[in-house]
Amino acid sequence: MTRINVSVKTELFKEIVRFTESRGKSVSSFFSEAANLYLESDKNSFKPEDIVKSFETLEILKEINAVPVPSLLLDGLIKFSVKCSGKEVMEKWYERGQIIGDILKKRAKTLQEFSALLENYKFMLPTDIFDIEFDADTVTVVISGAGYSNEAASCTSEGLNGMLQSYGYDSEKVEVSEGFVKVMGRKSTVKAGAIT
Repeated sequence: MTRINVSVKTELFKEIVRFTESRGKSVSSFFSEAANLYLESDKNSFKPEDIVKSFETLEILKEINAVPVPSLLLDGLIKFSVKCSGKEVMEKWYERGQIIGDILKKRAKTLQEFSALLENYKFMLPTDIFDIEFDADTVTVVISGAGYSNEAASCTSEGLNGMLQSYGYDSEKVEVSEGFVKVMGRKSTVKAGAIT
């Protein structure tokens, strides 16, 4: 083994010592493991911060009880479901969007905070575009690559409407086409979550 001296800020070192002591590890093994992880991530073209984002994303996916499904299969299931019971399916997507919005609010209390958070995680999303723009009390959300069919895009728009509602925005206009959703909303005059 080779010995080296490493300089770190005092507060960081104290945090490392607390961490290693709580795990029954040595500071030396901590630095060795950290260096291995860094080099391994670089070999796979990951930035170390992307690893943390990946784990945070997995935590959100666990919270919303998401299951990975091949996109073409999902699209086919959505088309079949909408054909059988369109209204009920749309209601479920709206409801799930509200739940997802409530879960996301644990990490981003406002839609503006969610938009900023989204910028850091876009590279992980199965979409080509996911943009949120604000203008006074209005918001425009554009998603491209949201499924392959009009039915899938319609479900995405309903989920998005539910999420916006949980953040206190009412959907005013929706544009949907194959793989494309644009939702324009306005800040609600009724407090989010209030019963009317």
